[in-house]
Amino acid sequence: VLKNLAVYYFIIVVPILFLIIASKLSLFSSTIFGLIILMYALIYHLVISGLRLLQFNKIDAKNFWLNFIPFRHDKYWLFLFFGR
Repeated sequence: VLKNLAVYYFIIVVPILFLIIASKLSLFSSTIFGLIILMYALIYHLVISGLRLLQFNKIDAKNFWLNFIPFRHDKYWLFLFFGR
């Protein structure tokens, strides 16, 4: 599923859009907004990026946890966002 670049973008952008809409509707406080953004950046996005790298055999399943090390997957940045 994540081999398609458009699907990958959809999966990483839609949660942010929902978060922005919910914030504009004042469904939660700014503290909760900050915590959700932090969880998105530190967990959700890294898991989705790691799954994409796994599907293209760029990383091994045993090294999946290395995505949680800050800036570790930066060497795959062009591949993740532009498919190169």
